[in-house]
Amino acid sequence: MDNELAPTPTAPSGAPLPAAPAWLAGWQRRLSGVAMPPATEEDFWAEVSISPALGEARVVEGTALREVTFLWEGDEPEVMVHINSLTDAHRHDITPALLERIPGTRIRHISYLLPEDILAGYRFVTDTHIPRDVGAARPGWKRIHERGVPDPRNPRTLPHPLGETSSMLVMPGFAAHAAWDPALPARHRGERRTLRTEPHVSPARTVFLYTPPEAVNRLLVLFDGDRWDALNLPDALDRFGAPGLAVAMVSAISPEDRQSDLPHPERIAAILRIEVLPAVAETLGQVLDPARIIVAGQSYGGLAAGALVLEHPDIAHTGIVQSGSFHFRADTEPSPHAEEPGDVSERLASRRPGPQTGRLIMQLGSEEGILVPQGRLLRDRARAAGYPVSYREVRGGHDFAWWSHGLFTALEEALHPAGA
Repeated sequence: MDNELAPTPTAPSGAPLPAAPAWLAGWQRRLSGVAMPPATEEDFWAEVSISPALGEARVVEGTALREVTFLWEGDEPEVMVHINSLTDAHRHDITPALLERIPGTRIRHISYLLPEDILAGYRFVTDTHIPRDVGAARPGWKRIHERGVPDPRNPRTLPHPLGETSSMLVMPGFAAHAAWDPALPARHRGERRTLRTEPHVSPARTVFLYTPPEAVNRLLVLFDGDRWDALNLPDALDRFGAPGLAVAMVSAISPEDRQSDLPHPERIAAILRIEVLPAVAETLGQVLDPARIIVAGQSYGGLAAGALVLEHPDIAHTGIVQSGSFHFRADTEPSPHAEEPGDVSERLASRRPGPQTGRLIMQLGSEEGILVPQGRLLRDRARAAGYPVSYREVRGGHDFAWWSHGLFTALEEALHPAGA
């Protein structure tokens, strides 16, 4: 299964296409007293209480888009909106992300044409002055992440790795997975417990282990376990209700440990083989065959999941690869803009074709830049080597917002493969 998307139409700067919603122009005239009936800021917020506000839909270059207006109330000299991955496309000049003030009011606004089916995290950043080239270097962009705050008029949020909370832009066409709907009843009630690994290869780490009420017959090993536990994955697993599926959410320990572990297949294989899987097996009271184990991850974790299936079939035979960093090269400074194929992809290119034990379920966000062509290349090379690969692109960035839903879509495919 392949689902490739055409690039999202953007402005020449790489920013989202600007929009000028008629409804907002009407309010601006009323607030200024030009149009009747006149209006106050209180009138505006009473009617436009939810942010972002959606406007008209249109099709640009074959892509369904819709007017989206982000709103802020305050006296701060400058306000910008940081939409995960979309703002990154013009981080060397953040001018297109700065909100405008409606004269004489505390209302600030910015409007874009965004995909009808996108799900993305976003935050607001306020300051006396935001350097226009703040994203030219990594430290400056990291500060933008850290200083961002959620939208007070948007109740839909998720934890942010470099700050407390992000807001979620959920467009009408996004296909949300029911497992994340808190209004739905649980299909079963699993148990969450906390394990600690023995520090043989790496420092001791936490594993959050979810076990179903019935006997375990499948295991999902999920990287970045702290993040998934913060997202309340166990509750979603209860609603998902996969019989016999246990889930080991493996902590990254720290950003530094994550970088030294996940992109290096030999090291992460040793960590799982010697530390994580024995701890899980002891708690479960059984050792699961690799054919019954799924590994899943995002970014460096996606790279790790793919590499384990491709190079260490004694650990797992199925990999859920979300936004895999297949540009990573151990001998090169990590960069999200690297254009050369990474180590795992290059080793795969020299693999002799033949029957393979593993399979990959790959997902990528349309706004992830170089990761998209690198992911497509890895898919093609894996297939040429004999691996079954399903491949799907969604409208989104490098973002837990859609990863969380895509994880369950991929799990359904892993647990119930076509033709099985």
